[in-house]
Amino acid sequence: MSIPRFRLRGRIAPTAPTSPDTPAAAQATPDDGLVAVASRRTLIPGRARDGVSGELEVAGDEVVRVELDNGFVLWTRADALVREHGRRSRARDGGDAWEIDALAPSANAATAERGLLGLGVRVLEFFGVRVKEGAARKLGEHFEERQLKPLAPGLHRASLADRFALAPLAADAKLPGGGPLLVFLHGTASSCEGSFGKLWDAGNAAGAAARTRLAAAYGERAFALEHRSLTESPVSNALALARRLPQDAELHVVSHSRGGLIGELLCLGQCEAVRRLLDAEGLQSLFAADRTIAEQLGLQPLSPKEAKARDHAYDADRAALAELVELLVERKVRVTRFVRAACPARGTTLASGRLDRWLSMLDFLAGRALGGGLFADGLDFLLAVVKERTDPRTLPGLEAMMPGSALTRLLHHPDLVTAADLSVIAGDAEGDTVWQKLKLLVTDWFYGADHDLVVNTGSMSGGLRRPDGGARFRLDRGARVDHFSYFRNADSVGWLLAGLTRGDHEDGGFRPLAEAPQTPPRWREAVRRARGG
Repeated sequence: MSIPRFRLRGRIAPTAPTSPDTPAAAQATPDDGLVAVASRRTLIPGRARDGVSGELEVAGDEVVRVELDNGFVLWTRADALVREHGRRSRARDGGDAWEIDALAPSANAATAERGLLGLGVRVLEFFGVRVKEGAARKLGEHFEERQLKPLAPGLHRASLADRFALAPLAADAKLPGGGPLLVFLHGTASSCEGSFGKLWDAGNAAGAAARTRLAAAYGERAFALEHRSLTESPVSNALALARRLPQDAELHVVSHSRGGLIGELLCLGQCEAVRRLLDAEGLQSLFAADRTIAEQLGLQPLSPKEAKARDHAYDADRAALAELVELLVERKVRVTRFVRAACPARGTTLASGRLDRWLSMLDFLAGRALGGGLFADGLDFLLAVVKERTDPRTLPGLEAMMPGSALTRLLHHPDLVTAADLSVIAGDAEGDTVWQKLKLLVTDWFYGADHDLVVNTGSMSGGLRRPDGGARFRLDRGARVDHFSYFRNADSVGWLLAGLTRGDHEDGGFRPLAEAPQTPPRWREAVRRARGG
């Protein structure tokens, strides 16, 4: 099939404007040869009515870096950019020229805030990229290693002093007794420092006060699980942790984002009759087929090769889950405090099948929170995802977060009820001017409901059933709220501390989980709007 070509109106720049989001790596070929950047061109977009007459011809499969006036950077393909945000105009020779000077929700987006629509495009950068088949999965492994570097995946001792620091545990090291173990579980495409590092920020007074209390309560019993979150499933991550736990281990867990799925799996051991419900037959049924809502998300059927790899991953997860349940039950592991922030417990659309947009948002927010974009050292992975139109189902760590996946079905099994504690911290990004525009655009792309710019708010209250009084929540709303803000905002940091230190018969200022927002993303509506249909 021939690749379409498009002429875009604007001023062709001889060199790209300096930007922290366009590192030198964008012009280099990685040593492994999985991705090669053959060309890079820059266009300052404009309209004919403003006297702009320049044109740049691009191939539909070129990767585009779209920088908006507010600093947000979207990575996409040229054909998707033209289809979703282009306006047809007349070229100099009478043919079509496309104008792209703003991103806006689709014309069908239901909103009363029409005056807020449209985010101006500052610059477009086009990359001619050559990618070897299956590069995204392989580069995902390299990206994870860079994120965790210099540490390897595994359980590490965490310091609660003034400086964030992790120390590896020897393979035969015994975990200390004398009280509950505090365990931090990080989120997608991140590390423990990436998810929780703001607790140690010098300017975070609430974080410093919380760490002082935690240090007094846990001493040397604080740990963090560094794990692969793209190329391994949460089941594999949970099993790796469970293998390190001693007999009669009592856990106090703090999680961010996808890390909450690992925490939920650790709660299976406290489900009555879990061995019977998750016997060989139950596990076979759970992983029998792809029951995600892939069609509604706009995803095509997996290729035979991809389906085979998915089935192999399911076989591995089935075996790992069986071992995990046995370990948790046999060792009598108990989760007696679990503070879960921004967990996609009911699944996330992963950008309605558009992984490029979802990762772009992660990159942008991480840059705001951590001072550097998520993919500053992993641009090869991002380029491969965009170029290949990578299906999230081909990365086990992401597939587990899709609505209808085996994991989301497991966590909402009608007969599984856990005695494990749960305190949910949820968020809804609100604001005005540019932030409100960005939220509206992302709502249209991904969710069709409230969100923290990465995870749907209604999804955060899902998970295993608890008995009455066994689960509670707090909801943070405002312009300061986004997916990476929970551990720097004074309110949510205070809730974290309250969730860990509350008495057994106290609510710690939380409300019953049944009162939490339950609205899931409106999948079909969001996808229809994103496609302009």
